[in-house]
Amino acid sequence: MIQGVEAEAPFSAEWWHSCSNEQLHELMRGGFADSDAAVGAHRELERRAREHAKAEEVDARIIASQKETLRLKILSGVLIAFLAVLAVAALLR
Repeated sequence: MIQGVEAEAPFSAEWWHSCSNEQLHELMRGGFADSDAAVGAHRELERRAREHAKAEEVDARIIASQKETLRLKILSGVLIAFLAVLAVAALLR
């Protein structure tokens, strides 16, 4: 059994979540490629990969939204400055 994760019942959801990536890889490589443990380790690694990909996607959307907000603020500032110049030019005529 993998050391350091004996507190939970073996192969329970909590047990899989408590294993490190290295421990899961070790289970898969340990000569048990067709065993239930290797299949479970593979599923847990896939779950973690999907979870990580979703988090990365959310982060990318947040960054894109922040960039768009900044672009709109800059464009608004340029427009206001342009209108101010036009107003000053109209007053000086």
